[in-house]
Amino acid sequence: VCDASNENAEVFLQFAGALVANIETRAIRNRPLALPARDQQLILIEKARAIMDAWAFPHAQRVRDMVDVIGSDCQKESLLPNAPLDAGANAIAILEKEMETLSFDDELATVLKYAIANGAITIERNYGQGGKLWALIELTGTVGLAYGLTFYRGGFLEKDIDYLRSVTGLANA
Repeated sequence: VCDASNENAEVFLQFAGALVANIETRAIRNRPLALPARDQQLILIEKARAIMDAWAFPHAQRVRDMVDVIGSDCQKESLLPNAPLDAGANAIAILEKEMETLSFDDELATVLKYAIANGAITIERNYGQGGKLWALIELTGTVGLAYGLTFYRGGFLEKDIDYLRSVTGLANA
């Protein structure tokens, strides 16, 4: 629950509240109060998806589209028979030099700002890996939970700005 909430108290309480509500229902129905791990996982995934579905901010649909494609791509890579990313991927990485070319008034930059401000992604700049500097665009715990991704940091897929433009629907904008 802590990892899924990305140190955001409001999101933590939403996840905890979903679990407590389920336990309350079990108590009312005279069922054992202990929630099996499988039930906890399903409840948390359902809540994560509900949080994402409730996003109502400018560019929310573009952000949803972006995290949907990134989440699916990370999931596919993580489930490969000989997955090369240890615990799996939960991020994409754009070369830092390429990210620096993105202007502040670019619509993609605006979409990324809203995604960060509303807890869909985090961006770690100047992430060193393989002798290169990357801008690491990580899915937050809530999004990662919805896609069954790892909470371990560092597993990423190498992409470029054109990929971001494409997944946000801005390829021809």
